[in-house]
Amino acid sequence: MKKYISPILSIILGILTFGMYAAPFFLVTLSGLGVDVTESVGMAYDNIRFDTEMASVTAYSVMSIALLVLAGLLIVSGIFMILQNCKVIKSKSMEKINAFLLVLNALVAISAMICYVVFYAVDLAELAELASVTVGSTAITLAVVSIVFAVASILLMVKSKSKKRK
Repeated sequence: MKKYISPILSIILGILTFGMYAAPFFLVTLSGLGVDVTESVGMAYDNIRFDTEMASVTAYSVMSIALLVLAGLLIVSGIFMILQNCKVIKSKSMEKINAFLLVLNALVAISAMICYVVFYAVDLAELAELASVTVGSTAITLAVVSIVFAVASILLMVKSKSKKRK
């Protein structure tokens, strides 16, 4: 049963990535005349732009595209690993490929989070003077979950290899 944990984590992370990009990118709250108006500034998909003057948005867009491609590859890799474990296909390297994809996904998610924080802290500083800006959960949650899933997958791979040697 343990051999199905890593592929399921890969599939969950891939689906979670696509889903989290539909979450609010950040929230803007304007206060005036005793009325607070909170507006979501689109989802992360809306903020993938390459024709912008802000370098952090372009960097975030590049990292986001890489993260979305890796999410698709993780879903495919997880499905192939399940098929391999069910002995439908034969492949010896799918576990290593999946672990590599999870680690690469964690690194790209951390890079996307850094670009996101730079965008929030530096490029939105002028907007923050006029209104209250709250960070959305997209990039930060994905970075944390990616790290946890990558570490779990590597630990499962190491434990399964040590049991095979005995």
